[in-house]
Amino acid sequence: IVVLPTYIKGHELTSYYKMFMNSSVKKVISHNPNVTDMSQMFSRFQGSSLDLTHFDTSSVINMYQMFNASKIAVYDLSSFDVSKVENFNDMFKVNTSTQGLATTGYARTKSDADSLNSSLNKSSTLNFVVKQ
Repeated sequence: IVVLPTYIKGHELTSYYKMFMNSSVKKVISHNPNVTDMSQMFSRFQGSSLDLTHFDTSSVINMYQMFNASKIAVYDLSSFDVSKVENFNDMFKVNTSTQGLATTGYARTKSDADSLNSSLNKSSTLNFVVKQ
């Protein structure tokens, strides 16, 4: 379990770029409202599950390749507020080793589900719905 800080050595943390690339961490918690970049954060993620239930995305504008080629079985992004995201490109891009792995995704709102479903190069078998 990793709890991400808001500041490191007195500097505000605004980017999680490639932070957990190739990792298999089980749970990440972020209450940082200042992060704007999560590009490639979990790219090539090796674990089959990832707990992001306490994850502030309210200021994020870039989620480019955030889960690119990951091995996650179910995407529970119901804590994500993606209303400010401008770049969803390749967020769930798949390759031969991850093709068709995840088929289920959960979003916070219908609007968020629509945005996540429109991600460029997302597998057609992955569908986001509002978590009940």
